[in-house]
Amino acid sequence: MKQHYFSLSFYPINDDSISLLKQIVEPSVFEAGDKLREATINKRYDCLVRILSSVITLTELDLNRGLYRSQKTGAYSDSSVPYRVFVFVSGYLVEQGYLVKVAGEQLERIATTYYITQKLVDYCLNAEITAKDFTLTHLVRARYPSQRDKKGRKIQGKSVSNMSRSKHYQDQYRIVSGLNNDLSKHTLSDVSFVGLYRSFSNYDDKNPVLTDGGRLYAEGGSYQLLNMAKRLQLKIDDEPVAEVDITASHFTLICLVASMLDGRVIPVNLNKDPYQIKGLPRAVVKQWVVAYSAKLKPLTRWSTDSVGKLREKHINLADYPVKDVGKVIVSKYPFLEALSSANVTWGYLQRREADAIIMTMHRLSQEHDIPAYPVHDSLIVKRSDVPLVRRIMKESFESEIGFTPVLKVNVAD
Repeated sequence: MKQHYFSLSFYPINDDSISLLKQIVEPSVFEAGDKLREATINKRYDCLVRILSSVITLTELDLNRGLYRSQKTGAYSDSSVPYRVFVFVSGYLVEQGYLVKVAGEQLERIATTYYITQKLVDYCLNAEITAKDFTLTHLVRARYPSQRDKKGRKIQGKSVSNMSRSKHYQDQYRIVSGLNNDLSKHTLSDVSFVGLYRSFSNYDDKNPVLTDGGRLYAEGGSYQLLNMAKRLQLKIDDEPVAEVDITASHFTLICLVASMLDGRVIPVNLNKDPYQIKGLPRAVVKQWVVAYSAKLKPLTRWSTDSVGKLREKHINLADYPVKDVGKVIVSKYPFLEALSSANVTWGYLQRREADAIIMTMHRLSQEHDIPAYPVHDSLIVKRSDVPLVRRIMKESFESEIGFTPVLKVNVAD
């Protein structure tokens, strides 16, 4: 069975569809309650519309496609739908036979899954409601800066509720909307893909600009949640795919910025793999550089995330003390020691990379009608399109950032 994250980021395109969805409930039940405020009633109807918009779009009225979502209250802290309202409305739809709820196993970390029923399918068919009547909202998102608690643990910044205050919002919305419109003309097999959104970091209400982060994410994860082996089994318009990847993207951008700040920095030969350093596994070097790029200062310890990722590759980081690894890497690339977060931030580096990826996608679509699906610093494309994709990607990075990346093409075995 196919499953998709139960996103609540869809909404009807027109008022007629909103009216049809609201007719699915009995007002005497939905508006019942002692001293129930009008604001609460409106929240219930808004939640109803968002739930139905999402289940119709994400399932495409397929009874076997499940939508999973955590039932913990914290999972709704950044949601446009309050937890208690979601519980009430989804419970009503289950009681009325429009949805089936399969409770998850908390100890096994299995989320609760929802399935539509034939009753909802029949209602949509009779009302002539289809997935095309809805659109993905919140195409541009942002978070406030992360914080540290008293124990030094990182706490992710909260989502920005009102993005329209940013003077960059409308331009970014048009960019992402255009990309989604282009991709809607094509099909990506074996996954549920409903669109992309762009996510920024370190938002500041006093200076609401979108300068950090800016990568493209597939709504609900979709193909981006697959490992590379599974991504390479996908097909675009029934054609086999390839993944065009920037070699050592983090390192390349750091090297570029370092040379811009200090003309004495000796350029690194990017035609060679910078992560290949004698005496250290490539994966260890790469993980150190990726972690370093987040802070732009030498690491004092391996993060839990780093330990977990390397363990999956059968590497025990206890065998590679972080300070020893840092000394070896910095001895080969001395400019890393001089570069600091006062000069540049990881958010800035990521934004430049994301802009170049978006320029590549836009040119491929507008100039050649070639679809490209982003995975941060790589693009999934048809194998037959690889030569043209390589050229456009190099030209876009040279134009946007000022360097020509070394590209690696991955295909299924």
